[in-house]
Amino acid sequence: SYRGRMAGLYIEHEPVYRIVVRLKGGQQEPSRFFDAGAQKVMVEFVPGARHSQAELRSAVDLKISQIRSILPTLQGTYTDVRTGEVVLDVLGKENEAQKMRHSVAYLLNVPFRVRVLPMPLVRHAVRGSGAINGGSCTTTFVVKETASATTGVITAGHCANGNTTYAGLD
Repeated sequence: SYRGRMAGLYIEHEPVYRIVVRLKGGQQEPSRFFDAGAQKVMVEFVPGARHSQAELRSAVDLKISQIRSILPTLQGTYTDVRTGEVVLDVLGKENEAQKMRHSVAYLLNVPFRVRVLPMPLVRHAVRGSGAINGGSCTTTFVVKETASATTGVITAGHCANGNTTYAGLD
């Protein structure tokens, strides 16, 4: 029932655990609570977004060829579900961000920001959900630390901090 108004959906852990649903327009919706096992989870509807997620994606899709020609080091685009902005990931230097933003501002009629990346995004094969720490913790996404180019994996929140070595698939 919110399809045309959906501006974002995300989970917050603080100050309380809740699911936030951002909606386009000013129409208020009451919060709802759902049983999730032993816990009740609040779903809070936040009206007031200027654009739906579909509108933001469409704005980029319609102009992606022009954006790529103006920003040849464009690495990717996404919509920020919390802020209601299109994000353009561009390879470059931080002091170039404002110039990049001005160069494409006339193309997009939606809020956007340029996020400058110091090195190109690379696709990594995610292999497995391997277990570490004797099987008490699992891995998720492959990540790369930009300064040293060290490759690692993201782990679940309950995993212990430290220098655990991950040797590949289970």
